[in-house]
Amino acid sequence: YRDEYMALAEEVINMAHEDKGSVR
Repeated sequence: YRDEYMALAEEVINMAHEDKGSVR
């Protein structure tokens, strides 16, 4: 379960990073 959650969190972080880059 933990691995799956970590993978999901990584995807969310990646999306957030892309959003931040777009904003900048």
